[in-house]
Amino acid sequence: MSDKFLAVVKLKTGEEIIAKIKPSPELDVIALDCPAMVGHSNFTRKPGVSIIKIEPWIKTGREQTYIVEMSNVITTCEVSDEDVIKAYNRFVKAYYETE
Repeated sequence: MSDKFLAVVKLKTGEEIIAKIKPSPELDVIALDCPAMVGHSNFTRKPGVSIIKIEPWIKTGREQTYIVEMSNVITTCEVSDEDVIKAYNRFVKAYYETE
């Protein structure tokens, strides 16, 4: 059984990354699998409702796993919103699982 889970990681740079994560406390790092940048779209359908966009975090590479030192992480939060999970899974399939 894997101990990875889908989470949003807030970095000190201000970036919000969504990825399947696996913390490694003994090494003081976190592994990000299939990371994507979370941003906000200017397009809205209803006032007060914003739309998130999911785009590649590292735009020049398609490595599936990246290691980030915990000293660069502000916080993490497990993702439970079904719409966000579906959007992330579509992104992973389109970006990471194509040849």
